[in-house]
Amino acid sequence: MERQRVILISPGFTASIEDHNCLPYLQLYVRELAGSGLDVQVIALDYPFSRNAYTWRGISVQPCNGQNKRWRRPLTVWNAIRAGNRLIREAGDTQVVIHSFWLGWTSVVGEWLARRHGLKHITTLMGQDVLPANSHWFKLLSNDWKKRLVVLSDFQNETLGKHFDFKAHHVIPWGVASTEIPSSLPDERPIDILGVGSQIGLKNWNLWLNTIKFALIKHPNIKAELIGDGPERSHLEAKVRELNLEQNVRIIGDLPRPQVLDKMRHAKLLLHTSNYESQAYVLSEAAMNGCQVVTTPVGIGPLMGFCAEDAAGLAKGIEMTLSSEGQAKPVTPFLLVDTAASYADLYNQPHKNK
Repeated sequence: MERQRVILISPGFTASIEDHNCLPYLQLYVRELAGSGLDVQVIALDYPFSRNAYTWRGISVQPCNGQNKRWRRPLTVWNAIRAGNRLIREAGDTQVVIHSFWLGWTSVVGEWLARRHGLKHITTLMGQDVLPANSHWFKLLSNDWKKRLVVLSDFQNETLGKHFDFKAHHVIPWGVASTEIPSSLPDERPIDILGVGSQIGLKNWNLWLNTIKFALIKHPNIKAELIGDGPERSHLEAKVRELNLEQNVRIIGDLPRPQVLDKMRHAKLLLHTSNYESQAYVLSEAAMNGCQVVTTPVGIGPLMGFCAEDAAGLAKGIEMTLSSEGQAKPVTPFLLVDTAASYADLYNQPHKNK
């Protein structure tokens, strides 16, 4: 098979092998693609805060130093286009495919490059880009481009259809890396309930705390930990005091991802109360580590565990889970090798950008 170059365009990418928390699922995907024999090149618009190209695990990365600043956007986009043009020229006769992540400036750069050079371009809608607040980006989509959109779950696709009157042609869940699936799990799980995520309004941590308050009625000695940080942290700390949960809930703050995965291996269940998720990769990470899932019905939630929409319903799921017996084991309905294979099929399909 002819060697293929895949140019991935993302808002950010890890700055080093120690930078575990920058889009870890994208790091894993890049390694999976490279391991399958593809020539993978990464263009990162906003992060790292540098213009210096570097190599990460043998993969070339070109940062454009956007620094998430609007006033830098024209130069950032220009830097990304220049990097893309260079990577395409350097490929010579090698087949090139462009894959952008999130609908926004990354996909605008990807589509411009694809049309300029007659290449295939795929855009994966990774998160909140299907919500009405991002409607301005959808005005840029041609009918052909719409056919090249990918979503992560049926839930996300339904959300897309609800707000924009069309659905993506491709649904490809993001799987876990086989190398991260534990070969053994600990016998003891001292953490009853774990929460993981940015402390922002969308994640609805108020519901998380109210659910624990409900669950204490039947399990008064619950030990819960909340991992993450964000603008709502001080509010949540005050809410813990208001609900008299100081003896039950510990807000930890951010941790490196390896430590988060270790926490999952030592927790009985992950409670996830987000208002919206495209997939909720954290559910897959938890299940991979034998941590059961209680969640609002977002993303792949209905496939992964007990679902409910309010505190009383979620507390019922907690009660059932904590009262159940049985050996924890990894649950992995989606594997990254299958994700990469599905995208490889898309990369090899005929395109019309000529």
